[in-house]
Amino acid sequence: MAQKLREGHGLEIESAVNDMLGTIVAFEISPHVLGVTESEIIKVKAHYNWSMYQALLNATKQSLRAMKLRLSSHDRRGRGGLPPAFFEVDLELEPLGVRMVPSVEDIQDAINRGANAVLKCSKLIEAWDTVTIPKNVQLLLNPNLPPVKGTGSQGLFYDRIAKDREILKVVLLLTGSIQSAKSQCSQYLEKFSEYQWCWSSNIQDDYRKFKDSGPSLDEFEAKLRYFVQVEEQVDRIGGQSQISALMLLTGNLSRSLKELAVKWKESYAGQLHKEAFSKLEGVSEIVKSTRKRLLREVGDSDIDALADVMTTLQDVRAKTSEIELEFTPIEHMYRILDEHLPHLMDKDSDRAACGI
Repeated sequence: MAQKLREGHGLEIESAVNDMLGTIVAFEISPHVLGVTESEIIKVKAHYNWSMYQALLNATKQSLRAMKLRLSSHDRRGRGGLPPAFFEVDLELEPLGVRMVPSVEDIQDAINRGANAVLKCSKLIEAWDTVTIPKNVQLLLNPNLPPVKGTGSQGLFYDRIAKDREILKVVLLLTGSIQSAKSQCSQYLEKFSEYQWCWSSNIQDDYRKFKDSGPSLDEFEAKLRYFVQVEEQVDRIGGQSQISALMLLTGNLSRSLKELAVKWKESYAGQLHKEAFSKLEGVSEIVKSTRKRLLREVGDSDIDALADVMTTLQDVRAKTSEIELEFTPIEHMYRILDEHLPHLMDKDSDRAACGI
């Protein structure tokens, strides 16, 4: 639609020039004054044809220069720093790593298509016939002769504009305008490689290796603290960073990394909780068994039952310190869990489930 509109405007301008030439030829002058010659008519139309070409050429140059200037990484306001970014790029986390959406290649392709669209604005605008006298002027010059049929269009303005050296230079600069920022973007993305283990490692396999190393509870707590530190580091990542004409937005990436860090932390904590609950159940079984033996009814003449109760009391006294030692690591485990993931489990509920 826009292209047809531009083509129509070109025809309107040519018709206006033809009408002007007709008005000039039709103007009555003194007999002793020489009239307008055909060669002069041709020259006038050629002049306006050249002016039309220059207008299209300058409009194309200015548009391409504006694109180049807008994509420039140099400060144009004299205030220091970078000019406003032209493209917003989301950083997203994928199974293979961090990627830019859209990619540098996609952005460069959009710039190329934009430059091509500017060039093609004159694609359907035909250059004027500057060889033949316009029909309306021919009728005024010699109405008795049939109008000479013109040679028609002299090609397209686009054919000449596309060969202009300055335009070709700007177009070539535009086709590589963002590629220069590609290495900078790669360097920026490299800073997130320290979190690669979050998305590339398997949590179950990693926990199995960690458990096989026989970690102490202090080492287990240090591991959970590390995951918490990763969350805090991710929170401190800036929401955006500008490289050349690109504004890299890290919001989605930060959320993904934080979700992964929480997942690792909760997975490790879940395994610790299972171990703590299992140990708590073991102690609970000892307590239940001992209580059952102590609550055994002893008749007046039931010497065996009385002996069993007395033996149980002796066992309780002997195992009191042992049971307390069993509770110490359990309490430590629940203290770790309560500090780092208080919402994930309830120590009182676990004790109630075990009947303690």
